[in-house]
Parts: sequence; structure tokens; C-alpha cells
Amino acid sequence: LIPLARRYSLTTIKLEDDQIFEFTCPEADIKCNVQYFDSKGLAQPPCCLKVLTGMMMALVHEYSTNNASLCIYCGQVLAVLKMPGGQLPWDTDLDAPMFSSDFYHVVADIMPRMIDYGLKPSINKDRHKENDLGELEGGAITIKHLSTGYTTDNYAKAPSKLKCGHGHRGRTLIKLDGVWVPGPDNPGKYGRTYGNEILRHVLHVKSSTNTYNSQQASFRK
Repeated sequence: LIPLARRYSLTTIKLEDDQIFEFTCPEADIKCNVQYFDSKGLAQPPCCLKVLTGMMMALVHEYSTNNASLCIYCGQVLAVLKMPGGQLPWDTDLDAPMFSSDFYHVVADIMPRMIDYGLKPSINKDRHKENDLGELEGGAITIKHLSTGYTTDNYAKAPSKLKCGHGHRGRTLIKLDGVWVPGPDNPGKYGRTYGNEILRHVLHVKSSTNTYNSQQASFRK
């Protein structure tokens, strides 16, 4: 069935007897080229988005094993609320902030493990400084999936600014792509206040350089 999957770019084939065969992107000869789909304003292939889920699972596992805080944030929370079952089809990265107090622990004990998952972290310690409240914050880690180019923004936020880990009944978990992971204390409230686009998550960072910018509605004030 692999030749058939490759000819028509199929990742799932269901036969008449209800047998289901699933194929990875490489098996179906689908190229996970983040820059190409992003620049064209196209949805990422679903099998490529599994890379984001895999990165998320690797981080959640390592953070839990090493007793460090982690929160799945931004577009991933909207995916849970709006499109249960998987990542947002136009997403290109994973947002996973940590409590700023864990930053140096994460750098020393967790980041060296990333290469085992085919990931390469870039660490910016210079930004980790005290804010006006005397809280450390700002340390940033960008983790790149070497074979596809997908990235994770793993940054340090002050507890007063991170909308996670403050629940009275323990950490709130959200189910993303079939996996329960730590999320905001109130995912619904967080989702209502995140983003200002019609879908609340067009690629706002790059919207001025691709087709999303021309499709954003504008209204007279």
C-alpha cells in the first residue's frame, strides 16, 4: 500500500473490510517543510503536525521526570478548545513556558537531554533578569526539531504573569492530540482573551509577510 500512499499523498487508507492502515509523512513521501507551507499561507500537513505533539510529549516527560514546572500555552490551548483532536492546522511551533525559578535547573538538567529526541536548544541566559517586582524572568530557550524545522518556545515567565500553576485544586490538565498535558488554570478564560484575529491565532508573528495579512478583516474605529 505504500506506493499507493505515496502516489496520492495518503496517510490513512481504509479497506472494504474496515482494516485501517496509517502512514507517517516519510512513508507517504510528504515533505515537512515548515517554511514552504508557512510562506504560502497553507495549512501544515496533519502528519507533520505530529512533530509538534512529539516535541510536546518529550518536554512534558522530561519536565515531569526532573520536577520542573511546564505549561502548554498559546495556540495549543486554542487547539484544545476549538479543534479537539489535534494541533491547529496552521501552527508552526509549540509554546511551553516555565516558572522563571526553574530556568537554570532546566538549562542544566533538561536541555542536555533534548538531543536524544532529535532536538537542538538555543539558550539565551542574558534576558533572565529581575522585573519591577523583583521577580526573575525573561530567560528564553528555542528548541528546534532538526529534521523538520518546527520549533518550541520554552521561555521563563514570572509566576505573577504565568496563568498556570495557581489553581486551588492542583494543576489543570488539557487534552491535546490525545495526550493530557499541563495547561492554564482556566483554559476557557485564557482562550477567550488570547489573540485578536477572527480565528484568534493567525500567524501573528509573520502575518505581515504572508497571505494571512491580506485576509485579516479591518473595521472603521
